[in-house]
Amino acid sequence: MYSQYKAGKSLIHRIPACVKIIGMIIFILTGLTVQKPVFAVIFFCLSIVIAIAAGIHPKKLFLKTRYILALLLTGFVFNALSRGWITALPVFLRLYAIVILAQVFIFTTAPEELMECAENKFHVNKEYLISIMIAAGFLPLLQDSFHEIRTAQEARGADWMHGSLKSKIKGMIPLLVPIFRFTLQKAETLGEALTIKGYSSQK
Repeated sequence: MYSQYKAGKSLIHRIPACVKIIGMIIFILTGLTVQKPVFAVIFFCLSIVIAIAAGIHPKKLFLKTRYILALLLTGFVFNALSRGWITALPVFLRLYAIVILAQVFIFTTAPEELMECAENKFHVNKEYLISIMIAAGFLPLLQDSFHEIRTAQEARGADWMHGSLKSKIKGMIPLLVPIFRFTLQKAETLGEALTIKGYSSQK
């Protein structure tokens, strides 16, 4: 199973998975309810402090969240144009702080520890947990693969950003086909690995 977990000895690493789950839920709920700009800034700074305490370099954190950050910045621009940057900035800071905390949780929580906590403490079905962990493990692989394929296709002259809608859709084909092929290959490899280990969803 693929994972972004990085073993470490920081205080964040030593916190039990169940405590981190509850803390993350409280953090997210607090972030979604904070309205005043000063609290949003404090909330964002707190997420950065937590990331540094977990031993995550700010540059690495930025690289791992760059696509989500681009999406949030786009939303920030539209929100700023329609409602003003004073209103848009707290929303951006709160959402990005939640993204940072989610990355910290992924980096500092071993999948085995997370599954054990969810199964024993929250009584979540083990099969559901395995499915969720496998799906989550595919996300960083797809992200890295998308970036590599996009760079390679752009070097070959592929263009899906200009022209009519039809030409844009046609230009996306050299990008989507390798992505689907990569996904199917990884899914097949993973299925074979689970079969070899004797895993079965049937009781």
